[in-house]
Amino acid sequence: MKKSLLAALFLVITIASSIVFYQIGFNAGKQHYKNDRATDTTAVDDLPSDSSIVKIDFPLIDIAFNDGNDWIVVIANGIYTENPTYRFCNNGEELQFCKEFLYVHTFPAGRGTTPDGCITVYKNGQEVKSVEYFKMVIESETVENAFEKTTHDKLDKIISGYSSEEANSNFGYISEVPVKDVEAVVGENGLTSEEAEQLCFKVLGDKDEDMTGFPKSYKCIGGVSANNKLYYVMHITWLVDNNHWSYIGNCYVSSDGKEIYDGVVQPAEYTIMDLIWHE
Repeated sequence: MKKSLLAALFLVITIASSIVFYQIGFNAGKQHYKNDRATDTTAVDDLPSDSSIVKIDFPLIDIAFNDGNDWIVVIANGIYTENPTYRFCNNGEELQFCKEFLYVHTFPAGRGTTPDGCITVYKNGQEVKSVEYFKMVIESETVENAFEKTTHDKLDKIISGYSSEEANSNFGYISEVPVKDVEAVVGENGLTSEEAEQLCFKVLGDKDEDMTGFPKSYKCIGGVSANNKLYYVMHITWLVDNNHWSYIGNCYVSSDGKEIYDGVVQPAEYTIMDLIWHE
């Protein structure tokens, strides 16, 4: 009889213990589930805290820059600020075989995140692609150095075909003239090509003061005649990270040393743009 009572008591204790432990486990599991739900909700609603929602886009990967068309790629940063900055590349050959080294981070549409920049691709002056982003990554010096700084006004002129007819309407027909012939014509009444280079250093500066601090160099690469006046054509480069020289633009120096114009040089085509200095 005594043994039966002990056995019954042991059974009751065992069942009670099982119920208690089950309830504890159930409550713990319920709380864990709630915590997971809270974490998931935060990840979805609090956009900046969850990198898994970031999308990677390779905006140039499907562009055939060597197909014979005129391609221009524009990178704009600070697009929703008062002072956005612009860089552009109109040499597709430099991008064709390393375009996979440029990519951007974006958020899905409708997430309420304000982008910082935009990369836009133009084909023969017409926009064909535009991608807004909050971060850009460039993993190639070739790609990085292919882009040169510009202004919004100059960019509009380049994209709209400001070269040739429209740009040069103020200068009439622009013809190529060998440097030695320019120097021979101006004689002692004007600048030599070396003196034109020195004038650029003096007026435009020997380094990029605004952004990079890179040293700059100016080299006369030719001469042109426009509106019965002669100009030296300058090739402008800068020294990137004290490692190599990279092309960043062109300018035109009047042979009398009184004017310097911004401009573009393309194969067999010269474009004189805005007056950037005069005596």
